Amino acid sequence: EGEGESLRWKILNHQYVNFDTTCALARGHNDTTLSYAGGFAQSLSSALDGAFRYDFFRAAYSTRVVWTNGTATHLSQRERPKWLVRADGTLDTSILYNGVCPQYHGAEKRECYTFGQRLR
Repeated sequence: EGEGESLRWKILNHQYVNFDTTCALARGHNDTTLSYAGGFAQSLSSALDGAFRYDFFRAAYSTRVVWTNGTATHLSQRERPKWLVRADGTLDTSILYNGVCPQYHGAEKRECYTFGQRLR
């Protein structure tokens, strides 16, 4: 019972973005404001069936990935967000896992895989 911040439901979800936007990013357009791949919602109370705050344009993550060497890549797809649940049942939110597909061009073989990104 209660209404405290720690009792609110939080949802991380995949948002289906406009295919033309994703293609533009894959072609080298670096406007990350166009990529809203990951959505986030939070309940306004502890009630699961209550109202949620959700804004499509305030994405939790995009298709842009910055590597440890400072370079950046745009993925052509990034979906199925997951967190690791430890053996003791606690949630590890230090790494976000997604199914991703890197950029590909023409007849190149398209390979998709699970990707883990450490969060700051």
